[in-house]
Amino acid sequence: MKGILSGILIALGGYGYLVLGGIPGACIFAFGLISILYLEIPLYTGKAGVFSTERSQWKKSLGEVFLILLQNIVGCAIVALLFRFTANDDTLQRATNLILARLDLGIGTSILKAIGCGIIIDICVYLKKEKQTIMPVLFGVPLFILCGFIHSVADAFYLLCFPDVWTWQILLYYPAIVLGNFIGCNIRRICFITCK
Repeated sequence: MKGILSGILIALGGYGYLVLGGIPGACIFAFGLISILYLEIPLYTGKAGVFSTERSQWKKSLGEVFLILLQNIVGCAIVALLFRFTANDDTLQRATNLILARLDLGIGTSILKAIGCGIIIDICVYLKKEKQTIMPVLFGVPLFILCGFIHSVADAFYLLCFPDVWTWQILLYYPAIVLGNFIGCNIRRICFITCK
């Protein structure tokens, strides 16, 4: 249930972004990650950079990370249903444009944009744990949105809002951004900056 709640909170942030758009929408999106950090509930991009790499545990730990992603997607699906029944025409059009633009990205671009997001979110989570500050979230979330970087859980919400616009590209696009986020979330560890 905690993983589902994380998905709901990210999706609500995404809903706010679609309603407001631009810089205000990017700032309001931070609600989701701030809430998750304070509630200490699991989010895919929060766990992807801290799973156990010990030889005896990494398979189980990695499996738990992807189980969290599935739980997050369920939470996104709940808010996507709410969105379909409550969004006004402008918001629906903004969501449609965002989804179509996402699906038009090439695989390489999608992975790179997801890596950028993964780096930012992982650093936000790391600094909250190590320094007890959410300041990076207040700037990091708008940063990744305004740069066009891609968050796999937020995109689950956007894509689930309009499953009727899906094409075969979704079979390549979504796994690519999940992989990109995973890579980005581990850049910090690759640079030997680890949690105490």
